[in-house]
Amino acid sequence: MTLTKVKLTIAQTIDDLPPGMTVADAARSIHSWMSPHADTLPDCERGILDALQCKPAPGGFVLCADRGGAIVGILVMLATGMSGYVPPNLLLFLAVSTAYRRRGIGTILAQRALDVAKGPVKLHVEPDNPARFLYQKLGFQNLYIDMRLHRQDRI
Repeated sequence: MTLTKVKLTIAQTIDDLPPGMTVADAARSIHSWMSPHADTLPDCERGILDALQCKPAPGGFVLCADRGGAIVGILVMLATGMSGYVPPNLLLFLAVSTAYRRRGIGTILAQRALDVAKGPVKLHVEPDNPARFLYQKLGFQNLYIDMRLHRQDRI
């Protein structure tokens, strides 16, 4: 793996996003770069907005990696407003441009985010997602089985 030099920008509000980047741009990039493990495009956008405190939410931050004037990686950390049984931070999205994978950008983003986040961090990753190996190298452990009941009649 070759570590690539990138410029990191941390955003806590929409105004802090890198010049020219919109929430919609970031959501489209995350959705595309995380395929086939991506959440829906509207969920990507809603997660970014929540992290940038655009709704009544505890907030969080968006971390962008820029290489040569182009955004090549994005991480979204959501503050949960909780502690104890639910960690205060949820690493919501970590996406790296397919053209820049295996160059250390995901590691750089994740390590910086873990430095910035206060307290424990939780994340969800599908068992077949190769990103889980990065998370394991960073010290994340599989503690629980995530079980969900999907109901169409309730949100």
